[in-house]
Amino acid sequence: MTVKYCLAIVCVALSACTTTIRTTPTETFEPDAGLLQIDTRGLAWWQLRFKLDWPADEAPDFSGHLLVAEQIVLPILLEHEERFRLWRFHRRAGRDNSGNQFSLIFLSDPDTAARIDAGIRENPLASWLKDRSYITRISLDQRGAGELAELEETSDKEWPEEIQRSWPWFIMGASQAWMARQLTPGCWTITGMWLPV
Repeated sequence: MTVKYCLAIVCVALSACTTTIRTTPTETFEPDAGLLQIDTRGLAWWQLRFKLDWPADEAPDFSGHLLVAEQIVLPILLEHEERFRLWRFHRRAGRDNSGNQFSLIFLSDPDTAARIDAGIRENPLASWLKDRSYITRISLDQRGAGELAELEETSDKEWPEEIQRSWPWFIMGASQAWMARQLTPGCWTITGMWLPV
């Protein structure tokens, strides 16, 4: 019984010593909208598509995407890096007109897009793969309506505008990380970011 009384006295004594902290509510942080602005005058979204062979009775083989990314697209990225504002990879396989397709989607001017198109047509590996029907089609098309590109044109229209507008930066970083990870575990990405194993 004495232990209970001692504990009760200690609890009362300690509670008498505690201070009451009064807090005032802080202001709610409201981020500025539209921080992801980019001057898109004279720029448009372009999509460089590589349609790979996909036999009807087989599962899609995505190893061809890495071959195209490393041997055909990476040299383009390195050569025109200063002229790309934003870029990303898009990989898909569906039993439709697009089929098994690897794409480079990029924001750039028409002159750069024309140089890329010419470079692809002169690429010996791209020609070799196409001649042997590993790649069934290569095309470069401008995406979106009009010449002026809206950043949200390459994202899902159902997403909130803030997500649509930030998507190009996020997916470019994801594409850089995918490329770096596929090429060499623990290496530098194209923009100088270290990606550990």
